[in-house]
Amino acid sequence: MPQHWLSKDIKINILENPFVWRNLWRALGFILLPNLLFWGICTLMNLARPIINLDYLAVSALMVMPKRGLRIAGAILFAYCLLIDCAMLLMQLFPFLDLAATVYLLPFLPKAPMRFIVMVALVLAYMAAMPWLLARIGRHVPHKSVWFYCVLLAVCGWPVRSATYRIVPAEYFARDHYFIANSQTALYHEHHGNNFLTAMRQLPELKPIAAHQDHASKQLLQPASDKILFIVAESWGVAREASVQRAVLQKIYDRQDKLEFIREGYFDFGGATVQGELRELCRLTTEGGYAFHKTDPAEFAGCLPNTLKQQGYRTIAMHGASSRLYDRHNWYTKAGFAQTLFVEDLADKPRCYAFNGTCDRHLYDQVANAFKQNPQGKTFFYWLTLTSHSPYAESDMHQPRLDCRQHQLFEGDICNNMRLNAQFFDGLAELTDRPEMRGVEVIVVGDHMPPIFTNAPIHKNLRWNDVSWLHFKIK
Repeated sequence: MPQHWLSKDIKINILENPFVWRNLWRALGFILLPNLLFWGICTLMNLARPIINLDYLAVSALMVMPKRGLRIAGAILFAYCLLIDCAMLLMQLFPFLDLAATVYLLPFLPKAPMRFIVMVALVLAYMAAMPWLLARIGRHVPHKSVWFYCVLLAVCGWPVRSATYRIVPAEYFARDHYFIANSQTALYHEHHGNNFLTAMRQLPELKPIAAHQDHASKQLLQPASDKILFIVAESWGVAREASVQRAVLQKIYDRQDKLEFIREGYFDFGGATVQGELRELCRLTTEGGYAFHKTDPAEFAGCLPNTLKQQGYRTIAMHGASSRLYDRHNWYTKAGFAQTLFVEDLADKPRCYAFNGTCDRHLYDQVANAFKQNPQGKTFFYWLTLTSHSPYAESDMHQPRLDCRQHQLFEGDICNNMRLNAQFFDGLAELTDRPEMRGVEVIVVGDHMPPIFTNAPIHKNLRWNDVSWLHFKIK
């Protein structure tokens, strides 16, 4: 009896076809290709990022479209997704750095350390090359397979986007984003809010710091001393071990018998350098941009230099980098500084690696001379240091006395940052020996925790997002 066709064994062998599997693997590789650079960066620098950034699914789908206009749209979308991807990684190194700050700082790139220039060049090259590569490869990849995987990954990935491949304690600033698949754009907007256009504005919005936000300027003696040296120290965080913190400050403590008192502490703060300055000088913070020349001078009326100037103080500010950086030449004056010193005014001084600025170790004389020139009057001298800026160049270490091995500090950025800070305080200790510094009240406070690029566990050596302060008065 002939077998009915419904009772026959139907063999579906489409998935046994090696050609089909080859096409599927090619399509999957094509979709994952835009993530390639970031896999390498995150591995080398111990940064957190989703293995698969779902943002690039739409890019892949557009880049295999037959119409040229759609492929151009895919290239534009890729550039946007790439910038967001970069911002999410930079956030882990420079907390609170957003696209507005990144765009603002681009004109200063030629003076930036070579590490930053190379990184920006690499990103720009990747931004240009990857769309071209995707377009070329897309001609030889089965379009339907690409679209199939894009839909599959989107449908399967989005509902489980909170799934992680590495379990770490909850962190701030994207340092716990070890997701299997997630959208970097969605994560960016979760962190910075959804008003992207507002974030890109350059006009800063000044507002008082939060009531719970600590600041070192509150430590100033009352009534105010006639001579005040106030230092915001670049990238001075807090060592995890008290013995390391003391080692950094050892030369200051060696002169304790020459001081009326000495106190130290730390507090939590996240923000850029200029936000650390505003925290101390004005009890303000800023959002939205850094074009301070657009701000109303009245917003700075309550700043400490303005208050002291009204009390008869000579007010001086010094920083070894360009006066244009963060519009300091503008807002320093609004804040109440009658005299400013920047790299443009210090042309005869040797330069160091950070922003090709004046080395801090060659500026102690400027401080001493300011107090020497006004022995009977009142002086408020503000100094924003520079040499300890990332990447903590070994070439700027003329006295690297801190023994990192003895203190079990990780070599690289962590060790070098500590050494540069110790070097600065060694110089400050010598400054206190000068006769013109008698009676000067000194406060030193960090602007923000040091950004660490090397692949080292930060928490073993540094307190996360904390800054140190030191307060003493010379007899």
